[in-house]
Amino acid sequence: MRAGDKQLTCSDCGNEFVFTEKEAAYNQIRGFLSVPKRCKDCRRIRRLGKGANAYPIICGDCGRKVNVNFEPKGYKDIYCTSCYEKRIVFRQKRQ
Repeated sequence: MRAGDKQLTCSDCGNEFVFTEKEAAYNQIRGFLSVPKRCKDCRRIRRLGKGANAYPIICGDCGRKVNVNFEPKGYKDIYCTSCYEKRIVFRQKRQ
């Protein structure tokens, strides 16, 4: 974590997340003056389905608790956003 970064706690899932100085500068340019209350995963869920159900899961890779906007079936691993993106990049490099 860099000097200008802030360690915050998500109001929805309770996980800690880092709000970087770069994100703060971007938000200020866009006119968002307040500090975010939600982590990236919870913000994504909120944007995708306002009022949709959020189902708590544990990431199949890192073990972090996150919410998803679909009901898990239980026979496949589900990943948080950062682990999912890592898997996609790895898969694309293999091809």
